[in-house]
Amino acid sequence: MPANVLSKDTLKEARKDFERDFILKKLEEFNGNISKTADAIGIERSHLYRKIKEFGIEIKGEKDE
Repeated sequence: MPANVLSKDTLKEARKDFERDFILKKLEEFNGNISKTADAIGIERSHLYRKIKEFGIEIKGEKDE
């Protein structure tokens, strides 16, 4: 388990850090492909986009509009 997750004070903080790290790892694994990443982790693309925005994750090749 990552040390940053264990250093959190609340379950909510630990869960958020884990989720962010997990999504980053999977996005890297699928070269930033949102559809493949969403399929692999079992969520809808729209939900993954919301999580990416919530966590402030930048996807290589995407432009801010």
